[in-house]
Amino acid sequence: MSLFPAENRNAEFNALRLKIRRFFEFQAGPTDAADLADETISRVAARLAGGGEIESADPYYYFRGFAVNVLREYRRQQPRTVSLDDVERSAAVPVAPNPLELAVERENRAENERRLECLRKTLAELPPENRELFLDYHQPRAGTREAGRLALAERLGIDVTALRNRITRLRKKIEQLILECLGKM
Repeated sequence: MSLFPAENRNAEFNALRLKIRRFFEFQAGPTDAADLADETISRVAARLAGGGEIESADPYYYFRGFAVNVLREYRRQQPRTVSLDDVERSAAVPVAPNPLELAVERENRAENERRLECLRKTLAELPPENRELFLDYHQPRAGTREAGRLALAERLGIDVTALRNRITRLRKKIEQLILECLGKM
């Protein structure tokens, strides 16, 4: 049995080849599309010569199944690196800073510095035991954060939930004092 009717064999084959080629142009780009389409047709021909059959009414779907596999192989073979020449060219293009972004960045930096200064003042005004508790609770330690907080709770003779409650109340007080400080600045 022939793949295409005898009266239109060439036209049907060329239309199918064009469809497969367009598939590859879309998926892999125009440079290798013709070669990939030919490879797909060769594989289908080998399968059919080996006794395979096309069960679909439209042979394109059978060919497309092979085309997907050919495309996967093609993509695996493509280099995944970028040429150093391309990197050097792209790095050599200076990008002018956006004046608006620079102004916003300066403003954000100034606001953060004001907040940090207010935090320092607020912590300095706290009673020493509250300041030490707050700083110990937020101090980064080797190991897990929870293990450090558990050790802090044990040192104070309270459970972790009570420690969290104390820190929450202290944090709210510190936040309020910082907002008052920012209002004065």
